[in-house]
Amino acid sequence: LDMLGYYGGPVRSPLMDLGESERQTLRQVLVEGGLLSVA
Repeated sequence: LDMLGYYGGPVRSPLMDLGESERQTLRQVLVEGGLLSVA
């Protein structure tokens, strides 16, 4: 949600926050899949 400009809030246990490299990978996958535009 944060990538779309919405506040998603913190993740709850047992999930963990994404690291910066994981966040970049996720963003790339979403852009390539057409679910997120390049900004």
